[in-house]
Amino acid sequence: LRAPAWSPDGRRLAYLRQRYGMGQVVVQAWAEPGDTDAARPAPATTTLAAQVVGFAWFPGGQAVAVTTAGRRGRGLQVRPVDGVAAGDVAVLPPGPGHVSWAAGAAPPELPAVEIAGAVPVTGAPDARPGLATLAGIEVPGARIHAGLADDFAALRADVRAATGRDFLGTLADAWRPLGFKSSGSAFFSWHKTGRAFDTQMELWGPGGRRDMVLVRDEAGGRTQWRMFLRAGAQDGSAGRPLFEPGWTFAAGSGDAGLAQAGGRRGATVPGGYWVDFTALAARYGWHRIPSIGRGRLDWRRSWTGIEYWHYERRDGLRWFEAARQVYDDAALAEALHPDRLRALDVSLGRLAGLGFPAGWPGES
Repeated sequence: LRAPAWSPDGRRLAYLRQRYGMGQVVVQAWAEPGDTDAARPAPATTTLAAQVVGFAWFPGGQAVAVTTAGRRGRGLQVRPVDGVAAGDVAVLPPGPGHVSWAAGAAPPELPAVEIAGAVPVTGAPDARPGLATLAGIEVPGARIHAGLADDFAALRADVRAATGRDFLGTLADAWRPLGFKSSGSAFFSWHKTGRAFDTQMELWGPGGRRDMVLVRDEAGGRTQWRMFLRAGAQDGSAGRPLFEPGWTFAAGSGDAGLAQAGGRRGATVPGGYWVDFTALAARYGWHRIPSIGRGRLDWRRSWTGIEYWHYERRDGLRWFEAARQVYDDAALAEALHPDRLRALDVSLGRLAGLGFPAGWPGES
């Protein structure tokens, strides 16, 4: 529970709650002094919005403005305290931003909203953040989108504080050059935009103690993985207990009996307190991706397709739009010219869907 805030009239208390990666704004009605059983809160009204990262009370206390961060980008919503959603107000540009109320001409029933500190990033050359170096991190391709470097550093610090270990001080992968091609990854990988990183794939403690647990999630017919890391302090001040066993993978084991399910859940629930890395990363806009469940990269048989280690931040951008934030047009035209893509046996059929402009150099 975090960020408690009283409503302007002092009758309600709102706070943020994270449960399994889902951000929730809880609005708790509170009895006034002098009311019967004043010390006892009334039943809570809970308002849900996916990946809530912040909120602000309306000046009249009749609603809260909610900021969200998901794989499609950042957004602003209005949520009345009676739980009836008023819907989206705006799509916010990438980057940090805060919600504040504008003084002056706003009607009392719906105060105007200003977005402070959130400046849209355009494709113009003078607005490109470019790439920044991931200093002090062991990783091939130690670079990241410059506009995300501070958020990554803050996430790294939060994980270190909660686990007592610099888990993100060593990564399996980060930035890749534009022309990189591998049979184990998509050519138009988000790594190339500086908006993706791969964590370590294992984490062990003293005496071979397992300090990473992966829990299987199913959503919309897709398999995803929630990553838990052992909390540094085991006194309940960080993390939470686990409620189900972790997963043991069968990929590459040759065990035909396990291949159909891709492995098995453990027999027991690990004890102690665990930090939900997946939820913590989502607070900073970094989101996991589903496992690949088709073709030669089917995660049940191919380790490469599991992808529990991969986190990316798209901020509602398409791939080419994101690439233009870190490369100038000349570099993009040279590395991604249709003739070069054909030579690399890269399909051109998806270019429009990736945000490439019509008539991309030499392509009709």
